[in-house]
Amino acid sequence: MSNKIFIELYKLYEYSFPEFSVYLYKFFKNFELEYSDVDKLIEDDDLFLSWVISICSSKDADLIKAEIKLNGVTYNALYSNIKNVQNYDLYLPIPQLTKVKRIHLLHGDISTLDKPIIDLNTQNSNVTSYDFSNEDLYIFSSPIKLINKSYIKAIIIESQNHITFITINDIKREEKSKKAMKRKKKRTRKRKKKSKIR
Repeated sequence: MSNKIFIELYKLYEYSFPEFSVYLYKFFKNFELEYSDVDKLIEDDDLFLSWVISICSSKDADLIKAEIKLNGVTYNALYSNIKNVQNYDLYLPIPQLTKVKRIHLLHGDISTLDKPIIDLNTQNSNVTSYDFSNEDLYIFSSPIKLINKSYIKAIIIESQNHITFITINDIKREEKSKKAMKRKKKRTRKRKKKSKIR
């Protein structure tokens, strides 16, 4: 039985453009570690995650991917530590670590989307494209900030595995959710203060 765990570490970098800025991951290190009881890690998700988080913190990484191969089955754990990122509009809904190829901004009528999605290399005056295909960058629930929200109607993320489409309405819903959470936290803090006075 193998007790080896394969580790990949990534750092987070901000890439800024006139219309938006996005945080993407860059691979910087991989290595193997031995764990005396790999079966216990596989059986206990909380233990596996706790162990992965401790490795991520000790190596000063922003994202860690851990992989265990046992009896022909591969077990993965993925953890990102992006607490220092502020003033973003939303996290891109990409739940897997995947290489980003291009990011396309749609600033015209959404009804014209069928053509860009079929062939994103086609020239279209309503689409501004940014090419990352030669930069070996990765995306995983990455924070994004829109500089001109009235200009951008939608975002298309073209990754190695799939294409993700996000409308400006999705971003507005995310903003409302964040504001609601802030109000809830403020009310909770006020209640705690009142209870202390009593």
